[in-house]
Amino acid sequence: KYVSGVQEIGYEAAEALTLGGIASPGYCVLKNLDATNYVTIRDGAEGDDLVKLLAGDVAIFRLGSATPYALADTAAVDLEYLIFET
Repeated sequence: KYVSGVQEIGYEAAEALTLGGIASPGYCVLKNLDATNYVTIRDGAEGDDLVKLLAGDVAIFRLGSATPYALADTAAVDLEYLIFET
């Protein structure tokens, strides 16, 4: 199984990534579609920043958390994602 899409990530509070029917997230591909602002991926709403995607960056990695969250810097960004179930 996998889930994909584009999610608008706000900058005032961390937001859960949309996992759809994925119960056990594994590998993911993320792309920051913003031209200016970065976005961080966190382990939970109040967790540590694990990944920082600068404007236009792409990252491929295995999620170490079943509850990944994202937080934009300064202004909302669109985050494109593809998340595979383990």
